[in-house]
This record gives sequence, C-alpha cells and structure tokens, in this order.
Amino acid sequence: PIVNTIGVGSNPQAVAVDQASNKIYVANYTSDTVSVIDGAINRATNTIIVGKSPAALAVNPVTNNIYVANSKTTSGIVSVINGATNSVASVIVGPVDPVDLAVNPVTDKVYVASNGTISVIDGSSDTYSSSVTVGTGPTAVAVNPVTDQIFASNSGAGTVSVIDGSTDTVSGSAITVGTGPTALAVNPVTNQVFVSNNGAGAGNTVSIIDAANNNSVSTV
Repeated sequence: PIVNTIGVGSNPQAVAVDQASNKIYVANYTSDTVSVIDGAINRATNTIIVGKSPAALAVNPVTNNIYVANSKTTSGIVSVINGATNSVASVIVGPVDPVDLAVNPVTDKVYVASNGTISVIDGSSDTYSSSVTVGTGPTAVAVNPVTDQIFASNSGAGTVSVIDGSTDTVSGSAITVGTGPTALAVNPVTNQVFVSNNGAGAGNTVSIIDAANNNSVSTV
C-alpha cells in the first residue's frame, strides 16, 4: 500500500536514494530544482536550485555527493550537490545536453550520457577526464561497481556498448538488443544487465545481457 504522498517540485523527472544517509533526491524538471526528502520522516526538507531542466541524478554514498544532469543546457552542465550542506558545491561544464549519468562509488567516477558519447567525470576533482564514443543516441548509462563495467544503451542503434572502467574505453563490439533501448539496470550480484526496448518491431521488450560474456542471452 501507499504509505505517504510527498509534494515536491514541478514535473519530477528522476529519483535517487542515498542509503547511507537515508535521503531521497528528486529532480524537478520544470522547476530547475532538486527536492531532498528525509527518509526517516518521509517529508521534503530542502529544495536546491540547480541548472536548467534537471533530467537525471545519481548519488555517490561514499563521498555524499549528488550529481545532476541538466539536460537543456547548451554548455552541458552537471550540478554537484554536497549532501551534507544541501547546496551546490560545484558546476561542471562539458558536452551538450547530458541526459543520464551513473556513479561508480568504488572508483569515484561519474559517467555521463550526452550527444553521442559517454563522458567521464573524476569525482575527486569534479572535472571531465575523458570521453568515450559509443553508439548512436545514448540515452542511459549504468555501472557495475563490482566488475568496473559501464553499460550505455544506444537508442538509435538498438545496441548496448560496454566500457571497461579501468581504461575508460569500449570493450568489444556493441551488444545487439531490441529496438529503441532507452533504459537499463545492472544486477551486480548476478552480473546481468536488463535493458528496456520501447521502439517499433522488437520494442516493448526487455533484453537480458550476460555481462560475463557480453552477449544478450534472452528477451522477455
């Protein structure tokens, strides 16, 4: 059952949880803000102004930093929130139109999907350290911190690219999945990747990747 309904900003677009602090962060796309919810009381306790059109966010529970992709910015802004102070600690300028990001808390790197590339942020300095070219139209990125692999769904190519986090380069050939892959999630325990395909034809499916062998093992 629904235990509570919490008011946040306008057009909430994404949610991320910091299990260490029991805080929940909500990207409010139209308000250009991030709402902070205290999980102990299920109430919004802070509102933080970030860049324009925040569409995605990711938490590093080790450093207590929250990274926000501001998608409608020609300068490609990622806002970095200090979770201890609930304020923007820095603004990282990079590739145009960041649409998704994921954190590897083990290596303190942030992977940003935008404009045909996956860009890498060094979390220790909050600066871009490299850029990885993947397939057409990367719309989502996910990390397996156990294997240090990064997965990018290329919506325009119907593939998923695999990045080796130790070198931040593409590992092997892109994996063919369904049409229009737009979101993915990693299970680090089973080393599987789940990809949602919402395009025509082979869309309306979920592809399951065996990341140990980097091949698509099934579609459901």
